[in-house]
Amino acid sequence: MPTTMSAVAVNMSATTYARPRAVSSSRAEVLRATRAIGADASATMTKRRRRQSRAVTLPVRVAASDEPSSKPEKSDEKYSNLTKMRSEAQAPFRVARMFVFGAFAANAALGLSIATLQAVTKALGAPSAPPLDQSLQNIGIDLGAALFFGYLYKKDAENREKQMARISREERLSALKCELSSGKVVSLFDLRGF
Repeated sequence: MPTTMSAVAVNMSATTYARPRAVSSSRAEVLRATRAIGADASATMTKRRRRQSRAVTLPVRVAASDEPSSKPEKSDEKYSNLTKMRSEAQAPFRVARMFVFGAFAANAALGLSIATLQAVTKALGAPSAPPLDQSLQNIGIDLGAALFFGYLYKKDAENREKQMARISREERLSALKCELSSGKVVSLFDLRGF
């Protein structure tokens, strides 16, 4: 069941949308306009410009409902392709950063597993294993690097999710329909230039 909000006035004075005047191209008017050079002509033009740029106030009625829209949505995708593209445009190098952070974290995890195996083999008494202090140092470095790059990857993934949720919310709000005083029903997206 749609819920109707009270009438809202949209003031369009920020962008001067004037009602277009009828332009007449009669020869007599052109001659009169060319003769009227001086203070009277400039005052007349100023009055016309003021009349043209008056702000127009439109009462708007906005309706929203809890029911899903009539557009079928894919259930397997969380965000639309448009949302993903807007997110990519707002943070263009996020994918590259996440790839680099993930690759470095995986590299450090692989190094950590190798250093751990070397430390275990030295602790068990293998004669050809590297020294234990060197293996422990490698474990510490690799563990620190894996945690650091894992943290950076996780932080970037969280920021991407927040941004995608914000953009998705903006898209849903822009799809809301409102009725102008003229009876025309438009979406909020169509009123962007006002």
